[in-house]
Amino acid sequence: MKDEKVNILTGEYVSLSFEKAELAQRIGAVLLDWIVLFLFCMFLERMDRNVLPHKLVLVIASMVPFFNLFLEYITKGYTVGKKILGLRIISNECVPPTFLQCFMRWLIFPIDFFVGVVFIGYKGQRLGDLASGCQCISNLTKSQDKVDLDDEFKYINPNYKVKYPEAKNLKEQEIEIMTRVLYFSHYKTKKAEIARMLEQRLGIKSKTYSDTDFIKKVLNDYKYMNM
Repeated sequence: MKDEKVNILTGEYVSLSFEKAELAQRIGAVLLDWIVLFLFCMFLERMDRNVLPHKLVLVIASMVPFFNLFLEYITKGYTVGKKILGLRIISNECVPPTFLQCFMRWLIFPIDFFVGVVFIGYKGQRLGDLASGCQCISNLTKSQDKVDLDDEFKYINPNYKVKYPEAKNLKEQEIEIMTRVLYFSHYKTKKAEIARMLEQRLGIKSKTYSDTDFIKKVLNDYKYMNM
């Protein structure tokens, strides 16, 4: 069902809830990806006849099977089909997949295709997901709150002052969790939990801030020091 959830325990022992991708959505995303590749191949054929040298076209054509592999890695979990249908691949640690994880999913996809979609785990994972340690989740923008740009980009102000220099050493996974808690409605109930986790992680106290403002300040400090 559309509202079916999957819970993931992060490396910081914070449980996050995601909307599971529907099987129909996943099939639709694959079909859209194939359509894009087919259209690109048609475009290459025209280039071969009229514009580009034949050898160059062959080189480009040889890279087509790897297109979605590199696209999924570069875009941190998306392909064209997934982006259109509001899906995204994340690792079991709630961060974008590594290249090795993307490669494992790509390598095992032919097995999933020939076996069919019979083997789908309780978290909606196919064989490639299970082998790579990934999840396919619904990432529709309707679940994201509107962002105040002045608030979001405070750290680019020339007069910006860092309050928590300890934030510089936060991990990408922690930044991803903080962003989701601030701007995605599904995770807002975790604000207090994340704030306490940050206090313990950085050895600080948010005495003058609400949980929301504290997380925002730590996030802006991190971005400012890592620009």
